Amino acid sequence: MFQKVKELKIRDNDTYFMESVGDRVVINKNYEGILVLDNQLTGMNEIPLFPGLKIYSSLYSHAQNSIMLLCPENDCMVFADLKAGHYDILPIEKQEIGVFNTRLYIWYDDTILMSTPDGVFYEYVLGGNKLAELDGEEIDNDYPKFYSFWSTTRKYTPIDISHSQYGYIYGDRITQEYGFYDFDRNTERNIRVTDIEPEEILYRNGIWVLGAENQIRISTEKLREDSSYSYDQTSVRLPEGYHIRKVRFLNFTHHPRVIALVSGPHIDSEMFLEIFELSR
Repeated sequence: MFQKVKELKIRDNDTYFMESVGDRVVINKNYEGILVLDNQLTGMNEIPLFPGLKIYSSLYSHAQNSIMLLCPENDCMVFADLKAGHYDILPIEKQEIGVFNTRLYIWYDDTILMSTPDGVFYEYVLGGNKLAELDGEEIDNDYPKFYSFWSTTRKYTPIDISHSQYGYIYGDRITQEYGFYDFDRNTERNIRVTDIEPEEILYRNGIWVLGAENQIRISTEKLREDSSYSYDQTSVRLPEGYHIRKVRFLNFTHHPRVIALVSGPHIDSEMFLEIFELSR
């Protein structure tokens, strides 16, 4: 059974961004900062940044409860420690704007490695507030595993990074064939979706989450005797006029949970955070 277990109506906030990081949920605070909630949608804490903030996407570390906001319209990236509440603003120069096209990244303890589809690499050392562009040879010498990881993208088309290091989701939104590639295990999981057009696609521990318009679908893998996989499917449909904007895994316990950013019929004034739980 897949059902809603918690909801928070967002008030006085033009919410367009959401990310799940560790045991926290991050949303934008209008156009000036971010709000941090716990995984029960309580304990809200604000990290003020600067007026005019527009978040395009983000990188994050579950282990460190930290996030990097990519803000191309503001010509900067913002590192924020969600636990301590401090942040650093990293100006991005014209010759570095390729970093906003990051598709793969690895977040080590104090270093973030990023790469673009065309093989431009960047290194950011926490606390140094400096972005370094590296070429393929430097990455291969200094970070050979990450270079090999990036090299697999010549075969696949990444559309989203996985929740874990060295894994990503790839696919084709036209053929609606998607997959998850685990670099460490050199394994793939594949799924084809023909009846909906998912905008949000997640995979974790044998569970696919697809967010499309007004529904969230959960597809759970089942191993057949011939070692192939079938899927048990269940979904939740939102009421008429409500739409899924973002979907992320939340705390992944015995009963997996996902959180969705949902807009109501009156988009300018009705935004919700809704938590759904899968009972198995």
